[in-house]
Amino acid sequence: MKHYARNSELEIAVRQPGAELLSIKSLKSGIEYMWSGDPAVWNSTAPNLFPIVGGLRDNTFIWKAEKYILQKHGFIRENPAVSLTGITADSLTFGLTTSKETLKIYPFEFEFSIRYELDGTKIRVRKVAKLSPKIIVQESGPQNITLSPPT
Repeated sequence: MKHYARNSELEIAVRQPGAELLSIKSLKSGIEYMWSGDPAVWNSTAPNLFPIVGGLRDNTFIWKAEKYILQKHGFIRENPAVSLTGITADSLTFGLTTSKETLKIYPFEFEFSIRYELDGTKIRVRKVAKLSPKIIVQESGPQNITLSPPT
């Protein structure tokens, strides 16, 4: 399923599962700024990776004498449980929290959210991962996207 947000400048499309940004389109020029996700080359566009980026040896780790299998790049990017938690005309917010299924592969409680917000020709992307009451990881600065018309 795709979800859309737009303002006077841009329209974005975000795919559920995984809250993956699929499209950034200029409403004035019609230009599509995102990679098409061609399966012959690489079928993703902008996957969200959590709780790891990359892979583990044999896709496994041990925590408190228990062995866990965690696939490359974690479990957000293709997860159908990542749900739309907020929507306005110019923003989309998605989230995933600890469940019985996630605890089988990742023995930590967490809250993951990602918000895409349009502001003129900018897209503000804010990812927040609350890993415990004392640890919060936020990404926002470098993922702000500003689009300028081609010259």
